[in-house]
Amino acid sequence: MINRERFAGCPTIAVTGATGYIGSALARRLVDSGATVRALARAPLLMPGVESASYDLRLPLPDGALESVDGVVHLAAQTDPGSPVDEAVEELAMRRLLQAIEKKRVRFVFVSSQTARPDAPTAYGRAKWRCEQLALAAGGVVVRPGQVYGGAERGLFGALCALVRALPVLPLFRPDPPIQPIHVDDLAEALARCVSRGDVRSGVYQLGEPQPIGFSVFLKTLSEERLRRSAFGVAVPLALILGLLDLPLARRRLLAQRERLRSLTCLRPMCTEDSLDFLGLRLRPLREGLTRSGFGARRHLIGEASTLLRYILNGAPPSHSSLKRYVRAVEETLGGRAISVRPSFRRAPFLLALMDQPSGRRRLPGLDFWMRIDLASLVAESSPKDASRFISFSRRGRLEHVVELALRVGVEGACRAADLVLGRLFDRLRPKIDTATS
Repeated sequence: MINRERFAGCPTIAVTGATGYIGSALARRLVDSGATVRALARAPLLMPGVESASYDLRLPLPDGALESVDGVVHLAAQTDPGSPVDEAVEELAMRRLLQAIEKKRVRFVFVSSQTARPDAPTAYGRAKWRCEQLALAAGGVVVRPGQVYGGAERGLFGALCALVRALPVLPLFRPDPPIQPIHVDDLAEALARCVSRGDVRSGVYQLGEPQPIGFSVFLKTLSEERLRRSAFGVAVPLALILGLLDLPLARRRLLAQRERLRSLTCLRPMCTEDSLDFLGLRLRPLREGLTRSGFGARRHLIGEASTLLRYILNGAPPSHSSLKRYVRAVEETLGGRAISVRPSFRRAPFLLALMDQPSGRRRLPGLDFWMRIDLASLVAESSPKDASRFISFSRRGRLEHVVELALRVGVEGACRAADLVLGRLFDRLRPKIDTATS
């Protein structure tokens, strides 16, 4: 998914805020590519291939901090909880960095925010926009990432993970703010290319999923894939939450959360296709990126195989060889993308009988779900261990077979009758590849 390019020679790249959530991921990426990283942060970054220098946004640059560097990535920002963003501090820090490299041929990359604009409702968004103008005027590169997630639970992503763990129910915001996620390692790859490639010109590069998804959808997917639990959602008016956070008592204690939520409500969609194409990036799907490894495609396929084969085998667990054959077949013939199987179907695969109806195939002939069902049937038939379960052949007595056959005919008849009445509703529930969250 990511073609990791190596740098020519052994350049030295300075990274401000290198001990942070994005900064540490970028430092690892640069070191893997053969670069030397000069970590500018308040604390040293203990990582092979990294040399550390003390740096604080509010203080002048230490002598020699940017000496002999080939590129600078500016990530440092005010992140003190409960403290308001000082626009003057952010702007002064940017001027100091640009002044230090003014007479050097050094690539400068500034990591901004999707909230950046001159009329942003938060000081953070306004400060980022003013810093963008300084970077562009100096011939620098500006990167605006969407909602960064994945990897270690740090930064805003870590705060969201902790919030979802603590809440007994998930808030479904109404209206639901749209976001454009990007995995932290994909963002690190993009920043490495921006600071190393000679064809990257000064300008604004917007990075995130081209199609926005609802913030509530993101939280629900995080709960299912990262925390491995299904959470019940409750609709919450966004205006009510903002009103409560504006109360004097809440304003002092929850300043950062209030600012972040207010920024969410005012996000403007980014057109990211051009930037992604130019940098040669293909972002990993959200569900895969939210797993702890960051690449959960095969795990999702194994879960899909288990669910569909248990349905075909009347609830019996499939053999290990059948699971392997199903996954390999999907990877070789269907692109290796898993369908979004709902948790209720995973727990009770027999419910798929409601979805697997001839009338549904006539209404939605091109749905990928039908190919997966047929593939699971072929795999079960071809397995000596599973074939007997598939064709209902066993050593049980004739009476048991008659009872079992009667039950299946009854269930099938009930499912077909339900599909006649609720077929259009079932069409919405049928598993499919969801480009936003798969």
